[in-house]
This record gives sequence, structure tokens and C-alpha cells, in this order.
Amino acid sequence: MVHEIELKVRVDDPAALEEKLKGSCVFVRTYDKFDTYYSYPCGPEEGKAFRLRKDGGGCIVTVKEKKVLNGIEHNMEREFSVSSEELFTYFILSLGCSVKVTKRKKGSLFKLGDINLELSRVERLGWFLEVEKICGSNDPAEHEMAKKEILAVLKRFGIPEDRIEARYYTDMLLEA
Repeated sequence: MVHEIELKVRVDDPAALEEKLKGSCVFVRTYDKFDTYYSYPCGPEEGKAFRLRKDGGGCIVTVKEKKVLNGIEHNMEREFSVSSEELFTYFILSLGCSVKVTKRKKGSLFKLGDINLELSRVERLGWFLEVEKICGSNDPAEHEMAKKEILAVLKRFGIPEDRIEARYYTDMLLEA
């Protein structure tokens, strides 16, 4: 299981930030991610959602256990790929799941050591920088160190902590 420690900040000047990222980080790729979040129909998971992501030629299903502590997300992810978006969608709809919200995110992925930085335009919400570190365990000390490293990245790029957006994109989209 993968544990993500991440935060996102609102970006007012994406072109200027992109230049800073290009000067300090390794460019990995551009992306165009289209996510469909499906609600569970009933039971103890009612209200929760899982995601089907189209990114490039593939489709990945992700189930997250999510929590936010002081604006920083601590997520445990379980993912698997599906060979047919159409058949998977038919299958989950036939089980009673329903579309909760969709999200489209276009941008660029950079790396700074073992930290991922995604500069993205999220349709209907605007520009964001996501700073993420993947941890190999559920060790609180490892997570705390990751949090410190992520906050140091914000400082390095001159982004004040009051720009942190603690809400999930899905919640913001449902409000929009």
C-alpha cells in the first residue's frame, strides 16, 4: 500500500511558477487526467467514493483512505488498472454505484529529489501546485519527516503556507 503525504496550494501566476520549477526540478511529463468519482451505493462505505482515472492510454481505479491534518493530506491508496473503461463502468453502474463528480486536470509533473510537484489547471477551479511525497510505510515519524520536506519545498519556491488549500478537489467541485 502506498501512503501519500501531499498538499496543494492555489497558484496566481502559473507561468512564473513553471519557470521556477523548470530551473530547479526535473521535468517528467505533461498530463491530461480525467477522473470520474463513483459513490458506493450503500452500506458502511456510503458517501465515500472511488476514482476511475484516464491518463494517457490507460485507466486506473483508486480507492483512498483519506484524512487532512493541518492542511496536509495523508492518504493510503490502493490502485489497479482496468483494460476496458467501458466494461468497468458498466460493471460498477450495474452494482448500483453512481457518478458523484468528474474532474479534469491538465498540467506538468516535475521531480525534486523524491518529491513530486504537479502544476495543474483544474477545470472550474483554477491553478494549483500539488507537492507530494510517497512513503513506504504507515510510520508516523516517516510521515512527519515527509510533511517537513513538503513545507520546505513551499518555502524554497516562496509560496506562503496561507496558500494551502485543505479541501479536496471533489468537495470544491461539488460546491462549484
